[in-house]
Amino acid sequence: MVEKLKRRIEYIDALRGFTMILVVFAHVETYMLEIEPNSTFVSSLFISFRMPLFFFISGFIAYKKDTQWDFASYSQNLAKKLRVQLIPTFFFGLLYTYLFSIGNFKDFITNYHKFGYWFTIALLGMFVILYTSNLLCFLFRKKRRCLFLILGMVILLAYIYRLFYETHPSIVLVSDIFCLHQICIYIPFFIVGYIVSEYKDMFHHFLDNRILQLCIFILFCITFYVKYTSPAAFYEKNDALLIYRNIQDYIIGLSGICIIYNLFRVNSSKVSKETKLGRVLQYIGRRTLDIYMLHYFFLPRILLLGNYIYNKSDFVLELIIVGFFVVIVLLLCLFFSNILRINKYTSYYLLGVQNNKAYKYINQSKNA
Repeated sequence: MVEKLKRRIEYIDALRGFTMILVVFAHVETYMLEIEPNSTFVSSLFISFRMPLFFFISGFIAYKKDTQWDFASYSQNLAKKLRVQLIPTFFFGLLYTYLFSIGNFKDFITNYHKFGYWFTIALLGMFVILYTSNLLCFLFRKKRRCLFLILGMVILLAYIYRLFYETHPSIVLVSDIFCLHQICIYIPFFIVGYIVSEYKDMFHHFLDNRILQLCIFILFCITFYVKYTSPAAFYEKNDALLIYRNIQDYIIGLSGICIIYNLFRVNSSKVSKETKLGRVLQYIGRRTLDIYMLHYFFLPRILLLGNYIYNKSDFVLELIIVGFFVVIVLLLCLFFSNILRINKYTSYYLLGVQNNKAYKYINQSKNA
């Protein structure tokens, strides 16, 4: 049982590492090579499940079986997330904004993508919703199924708001400040990850069915092909097509999650610490925040190479060239990550490292 639990943790870390590699891959294409998202088959394929998978894993890890969600636990967990998500985001986000002359503080706050740093803010919003839902269930002495009812209502409201955002531009500014649109797009995957973490055995039993595996794979391929071959303008004709596009996104995201998650689960021994691949993926998986915060600084513009890849339309060539730069960027991020982790304060505040010795040292310094 211990070995089984250990393997689950290891393949989840490896899965996080794999997803982080896909994030860097996408940003190398977009920022460094200036290849538009969804303009190539490879970028479209990775985009279709990359962020849904990232939020699924975040929700999966967020599940805490033995946590008693009283006010003390709620405050402690929320304070930790505020520190881990906000301090690094504002430090590195604003440093990047001013260093590359993109804009000022106001521009960073009001920008839809936060110049790339939207993910941690959106994730914080999801944690706030999740923790508050747990607290409400505790206060009203309701069972776990009440929590799932609340989270189901959250998904429904998120979808309604997503449609409202896309058809009512007047609320764009407020939504962009708090990344509400991104929260509404991806919170279903976060909640699914949270629920799957509690009912892992049931989910694994579902994925072990060979017929269901084939159906999920076929569903992903067909839905992805239909969306990939349909022009973006097609979905903008009316609200019904807009709803259809959103449903496509959910189907592609969830089926993609099932395929990739099951791939890592079934091959957990190949991505364990006993293998070189497993050690690399798990190491990257444990440094996702570090890499996410740092990698934007190492993406110089190489427009000519990007045009060459786009015009060639060779997905093997694209994988090789972009993959080469991904390795370089990851090595630079990990190098500077290790430098920042040397100091107790920078590791604790800028990289969210929950090191017990560092935490004790910092608290002692505050109380001195």
